[in-house]
Amino acid sequence: GFTSIFSAGPSLLFSFLGFECVCSLYPIVRDPGKNVPRALAFSVLGVVVLYFTFVFGLLYSIPSEYFAGGVNVPLVDVLLVAFPKYKFLGWLVTTGAIFGIVGTLHSVVWAVSELLTSVLQKVKSRFIKTTLKKGFWNEKVSVLFCTAIVLLSALTAHGESLVSIIAFFIVPAYTLSIISLLFIKNKKKTQNIFITIFALLGGGLMIYFSGLSAFETIMNILK
Repeated sequence: GFTSIFSAGPSLLFSFLGFECVCSLYPIVRDPGKNVPRALAFSVLGVVVLYFTFVFGLLYSIPSEYFAGGVNVPLVDVLLVAFPKYKFLGWLVTTGAIFGIVGTLHSVVWAVSELLTSVLQKVKSRFIKTTLKKGFWNEKVSVLFCTAIVLLSALTAHGESLVSIIAFFIVPAYTLSIISLLFIKNKKKTQNIFITIFALLGGGLMIYFSGLSAFETIMNILK
């Protein structure tokens, strides 16, 4: 039913993590008002086409009983059992997964480090201002700091725990950014209000289900 679909929302949101980081390209892209939205639209469209092609290819080439183990069975193992003569398929899937993870982490690290630096520059603290002025903290240090946090999280936390917790914190951030659309003054204000309300309803559902998932994860860790 619909409950099971929404309960998978946190994992789906985690899969799209990284697309929002295209906004960090604005300072370095020529004519960003035109090219960045175009790049975002084409990148999402390209990923959707590749994803559906890959999934439908698996569904039509591999019998459903091979997936009886659910998410606990890696796709590489399924391919090795279904196509024992084509072991290179497992390597291709693994290579694609590595590129996907590295690409997402690359975009997230740069976007978060840029945001962290800009926030520190606005903090009214004498210590932080002195640190920035003397060059002890700059964009490069911010990138290294964010990279260290990512590596520490990857080495110490369980994969499913990270998915639940990250989704729980990132959805409110998206929701707050959507609210800003209500205060934009343009000719399509009515259309923006309708889209914003619809998006806020979806965001509320995602906050609820990601909150449940994060709560279950935390309780399992405490046990």
